[in-house]
Parts: sequence; structure tokens; C-alpha cells
Amino acid sequence: MRNTYNQTFKAEAVALALGGDEPISKIALDLGLNQQTLGNWVRKAMSESKSKPMSKPGKQDYQALERELRKAKKELALKEKEIVVLKKATAYFAKDHV
Repeated sequence: MRNTYNQTFKAEAVALALGGDEPISKIALDLGLNQQTLGNWVRKAMSESKSKPMSKPGKQDYQALERELRKAKKELALKEKEIVVLKKATAYFAKDHV
């Protein structure tokens, strides 16, 4: 007996396989699929994505990415400062209780 799966199910299964840390065999087992079937879907999806022409990003895309990068750098600097403070606090309290 041959099972037929709708495109939504296939797309979600492929997304799980490509985006997850689990091997395809485990994902296929969890979804009740044959490993080879899921592998075929993944190969087909990957070949289709390679054949699609990539659009050239516009100026707005670059500006948005630059804003996002600046924001991420600020957040990183703040987190690094927090780590320094936490290390100092840890050292202070470690000395105090020994």
C-alpha cells in the first residue's frame, strides 16, 4: 500500500530534517515515514532551491541588515559588561565565604 502525503506535510518534514539536530533517520521514524522517502523529499527540496534564481538585495535590505547588526553589537557589548560584573561578584562572594 502506498501512502500519499500532502505538500504541507512534506514541506514541514523537510524543514524538520534540514533545521533540526536529529538525523533524518530519527525524524523519519518519529513521523512514521520511511527514511528513504524523507531523504528523497530533502534532496528534491534542496535541488529545487538551487535552481531558483536568487534576487539581488535592494538598498533597503542592506540598511535593515546594518541596523540589525548595530543593534546586535550593542546587545553583545552589554552582555559582555554583564559577564565582567558577574565574574567580579562571583570572585568577591567566593572570597567572603571561604
